[in-house]
Amino acid sequence: MQTLWQDLRFGARMMCKNLGFTLTAVLTLALGIGANTAIFSVVNAVLLRPLPYPEADRLVFIYNSWSGLYPKIGLMEGEYLRLRDQARSLEGVSLYTLTTYTLTGLGETERVSSGTASGDFFAALGAPMALGRTFKREEEPNGQGNVVILSHGFWHRKFAVNPGVIGQSLTLDGRSYTIVGVLPQGFKSPLELQSDRAVELWTPPGYNPANPCCSHDLSVIGRLREGRTLEQAQSETRGIIAGAAKDYPGAYPKDGSKQILLKPLMTEIVGDLRQALWALLAAVVFVLLIACANVANMQLGRGETRVPEIAIRTALGAGRGRIIRQLLVESFLLAVIGGGLGLLLASWGLEMLPRLGVEKIPRMREITLDARALGFTLATSLLTGVIFGLAPAFQAVKFDLSASLKEGARVGFAERPAPFARCEREKRTCAESPNFASYRPATSARWASG
Repeated sequence: MQTLWQDLRFGARMMCKNLGFTLTAVLTLALGIGANTAIFSVVNAVLLRPLPYPEADRLVFIYNSWSGLYPKIGLMEGEYLRLRDQARSLEGVSLYTLTTYTLTGLGETERVSSGTASGDFFAALGAPMALGRTFKREEEPNGQGNVVILSHGFWHRKFAVNPGVIGQSLTLDGRSYTIVGVLPQGFKSPLELQSDRAVELWTPPGYNPANPCCSHDLSVIGRLREGRTLEQAQSETRGIIAGAAKDYPGAYPKDGSKQILLKPLMTEIVGDLRQALWALLAAVVFVLLIACANVANMQLGRGETRVPEIAIRTALGAGRGRIIRQLLVESFLLAVIGGGLGLLLASWGLEMLPRLGVEKIPRMREITLDARALGFTLATSLLTGVIFGLAPAFQAVKFDLSASLKEGARVGFAERPAPFARCEREKRTCAESPNFASYRPATSARWASG
């Protein structure tokens, strides 16, 4: 550790001595590392981090595919009801949609982003009520219950976290709704993860069971039962919908081009963005490799000027491993400083994402520089130091010691103080110089004789 501390201090002195090189290298690395950190933070939040629900890998999105017409459309009321009541591979089959209400009676009139959902929706997502209850099944058809569930944010904003809010009324679109529940803090529905739009109120869906084939606009999710696979659930749901096609032949094409499909909810939320994000991450990694190559070339060019220094250290007993270690420590210093500056650039870039109009990225509010992103930055910085530092370090110890020392001696003699330069100019021996004896008395006789 003492030797490492010496290497760090020496490396810091060398960096301060060559500020132009240091600033150029640090800025080059900061741009590469910062871009990688920012894109990795997006990939981490959107693709790597699991959905904020218990056992999120069991959640599935259920939809129809009508080949040739609609590759993805919602379910009809009759299909939803049959799956809810008959599917044994699924539990918590529920529907949800996005809507908007005009709120009056609580201060200024305002438009409130809202959602409609069946009572099993919150249980399927593992969200127990902070207060009150969810919707009852008899309150769902046609929205006849006139009940509402508040988000935690709306409860805090409009009711100052009043625990007595249950049973109070809200006026939405001119109709009175009774508050029956409050969602827990931090809950985000799939609608909010996809659109980054806060849903503040929830009401029953209001489907019409008397006309089960009137629309194809219901978004439906379910949870795989313990021990069941997606393929088993897919096979069962197709059998159930085949029965619905017999009961309502006019709602289904005779050629069988319409079929029900299930896919993981994570895939539904991310959509087509997965491949684009991985490609973007690969691109910025390539940019970082280019930055490493540029810094390595700068290191190689700078290494030529350090040959006399390294030759003297070798002559004094330093092994090649010791010199390589010193040069790698200097590279790591550059990489760590570049990584720290890259973190600042990444943080600034993530703050700029909403201002740049990038609203279609799902889970936008979850994109942060968390512990995983910091660990990625540290690992990238250290790996970067190895990548651009190894080649210059090994190249620096490949030299002819004797020739390097002679070259250093010639350079040193050319840079002697004025008395020696004047001796050469005037073609006199060094012994004749009046200042020679005082400058180097121990070797004056040897210089005078040769």
